[in-house]
Amino acid sequence: MLEALSASYYRLHGDIDMQESSQLLRELLALPAGMQAVTLTLDVGGVGTADSLLLAALLDLRRKLEGRGCRLHVRGLPEGLRGLARVYGIESLLEPVLEQA
Repeated sequence: MLEALSASYYRLHGDIDMQESSQLLRELLALPAGMQAVTLTLDVGGVGTADSLLLAALLDLRRKLEGRGCRLHVRGLPEGLRGLARVYGIESLLEPVLEQA
């Protein structure tokens, strides 16, 4: 589900459901611990289905990285998740980290 392509570039793929979300959240939040780069890039273009828990994980990861003086860059957020962010009113919180399509 979470694949390291380099020390600061990760790819997320597959379907993310309630059962997998808690493990994924732990993995995502552990990423900054050993990070040396200023920007962590997370490519989520390979995600099939996901729900608001992935959005929450992205926001938590962003907060944790910013606390260390680092940035999060998210590539390939599926339109369905962008729409979900709009529905929940959190799109403005994600916009600074999202790659523009």
